[in-house]
Amino acid sequence: QAAWATWSVFCMASFPLSQAAQVFLTEELATTGPGPGARRLVRLIVGLAVALGCCLAGLCGGALAFAPWAFVRDARLWPLMRAVAPHAAMSLVLTGSAQALEGVLIATCDTRFLSV
Repeated sequence: QAAWATWSVFCMASFPLSQAAQVFLTEELATTGPGPGARRLVRLIVGLAVALGCCLAGLCGGALAFAPWAFVRDARLWPLMRAVAPHAAMSLVLTGSAQALEGVLIATCDTRFLSV
């Protein structure tokens, strides 16, 4: 529970990139259409998502691996938190990218992946 709660806090930090893609890419597509400007904007947003995901992965993974005592007092849980730290870190890199690309899909009106 403590590891999941920690991961959840870090997970939401990259969500604004989805919103940025929805706002700025929609505007770019409306003014200039699909072209080099839109592709450049997508590369920028996805690059920021990967970079932010790597930073969040280092923070969350490092906190869970090297300071589990900051989240839970029971020392019997520390090895378990250390064990899930790499998985939490890797998923944060992927989550940031997925959130940004979700915003790109919504901005381009490709919403077939959304449940109705």
